Amino acid sequence: MNKRCEGGALTRKARPAFSTSQPLVTVVTIVLNGGNYLEKTIQSVIGQSYNNIEYIIIDGGSTDDTVDIVRKYDDRIDYWLSEPDKGIYDAMNKGTELASGEWINFMNAGDRFYDNNVVNTVFSQECGRYDLIYGNHEVSYNERYSKLRKAGDEESMWKGMNFSHQSTFIRTSLVSGNGFNIENALGADFEMIFRLQKNGSNFSHLDKTIATIQAGGLTDTERLQSIRSHWKVVSAYGVSLKVTLYYLWKIADSVVRNTVKKTLPQGIIDRITNLK
Repeated sequence: MNKRCEGGALTRKARPAFSTSQPLVTVVTIVLNGGNYLEKTIQSVIGQSYNNIEYIIIDGGSTDDTVDIVRKYDDRIDYWLSEPDKGIYDAMNKGTELASGEWINFMNAGDRFYDNNVVNTVFSQECGRYDLIYGNHEVSYNERYSKLRKAGDEESMWKGMNFSHQSTFIRTSLVSGNGFNIENALGADFEMIFRLQKNGSNFSHLDKTIATIQAGGLTDTERLQSIRSHWKVVSAYGVSLKVTLYYLWKIADSVVRNTVKKTLPQGIIDRITNLK
């Protein structure tokens, strides 16, 4: 599909009456040929008990049944757009510029909120003094088994993305305009969040599981390149022996892991992963 098409409540001038007593949260889902897994993501968002959610879907011009699935939920989506783009972070930038919410979350196709009360739990606390709220996430391995990943603390962010963007809510004003660096194809989310931290934004670590994400994304399949991307981002703020040694160790560790994966049967790899 190379043509542009759009839908949702906004195209019908039927924007819902959002509450002024709760923060408006924009959830953006980006997708490309995600017909096999998009519906669970949509249901996760529209099923939230928190009533003040604006939902936006950005499709990169899918050629499967993705758009048909989006149309199925047209009356529950505030705005959706389908057109070719320049990749994941270009699509996320489009979603950001369309967002009306005070806060924004990126729950991309295949991922989902951990349960239907997650957003309500996050914004039931006093969040006025924070710029970014993040929590834990669960990693699902093809629905066969899952592992809980505890978010790291803010001070250790120089070690790489220690929480997922799916489990993060950011003030939209801090993302809009600056956005994601589309030239950093494997780590623009880390680059943007690390920049916010270095610029003094206030982070809140909520010890709750926010999202379930699918294993096998770009940072999994291109792990070595992802580590190098993170190293480059951190080094832009100053080079130190500690950082250099840490990332050299991460690269060596990744090479060893990749070698093991190529030599061991998949069943054994699954069992090792499940033990971690």
